[in-house]
Amino acid sequence: TPEVFNPSTQQFIPQGPATDGSGTDFDISAIIWLALWRITTGVGIGLACAVCSWAALINTLNSTGLPDAVLTAIVLSFFVVGFVFGLFDIGHGAGITLIGILGGLSFGVRVVLLRPGLLVNGTEKGEYGINWVVVALFGVLGGAGIVGARTRRGGI
Repeated sequence: TPEVFNPSTQQFIPQGPATDGSGTDFDISAIIWLALWRITTGVGIGLACAVCSWAALINTLNSTGLPDAVLTAIVLSFFVVGFVFGLFDIGHGAGITLIGILGGLSFGVRVVLLRPGLLVNGTEKGEYGINWVVVALFGVLGGAGIVGARTRRGGI
């Protein structure tokens, strides 16, 4: 603990232990924070797997498609696999990065949906692709915000 003195009287001011509330060793606070940290990275990877699998299935199925229950089961299975991967140490960095990327993609979708009929509502072929470029740009910015130590908290 730091030693603090009153500048006027030069008297010692007692200080309590400095803590961030996350506990030490294996006390209950440390265990709770560790569990929440693991769940967060699991959700990040699981959500990324679910979004990617859903987009791939929706964009590759023909007009007959799959029943909704089957599609939901497939997407949820991708989520579960990603979630379990994110619970382990190997998934920590990927989970946090994917949370940033997904946040950026989410913000990009909001920007594209600001106007009625999408942000770029062109009649020419290929102009709708500009909307996806905007979404992808925000996704990249969200992921880049995680990489820098100074912007990590803002990226999440």
